[in-house]
Amino acid sequence: MYKATLRRNPNHEIEYIISYDYKDILTLQSLTYLPAKIVEVIDVYDTLTQKIEKSPKEAILFMKENFLEKDIKLDPIITDVFIDYLKEVKKIRL
Repeated sequence: MYKATLRRNPNHEIEYIISYDYKDILTLQSLTYLPAKIVEVIDVYDTLTQKIEKSPKEAILFMKENFLEKDIKLDPIITDVFIDYLKEVKKIRL
């Protein structure tokens, strides 16, 4: 998508890394859409705890090791906020 936009407009510049407006993705004003990044973290956690049947602690350790340390595949800030949510709101011991 980026290459096609550059072919049409060689001077195109991306304004934001992340956006709250999905239209910014369609016009390539942003590289990513914030709600999608949030859902991504929740989906990985849900898959690990529900389908693979890891404990919450095992799921978080797996996410940190495989999606943050070895290769960054999840947003680190959103993942940290999600972990804080689990600890403080859900009272899960991690």
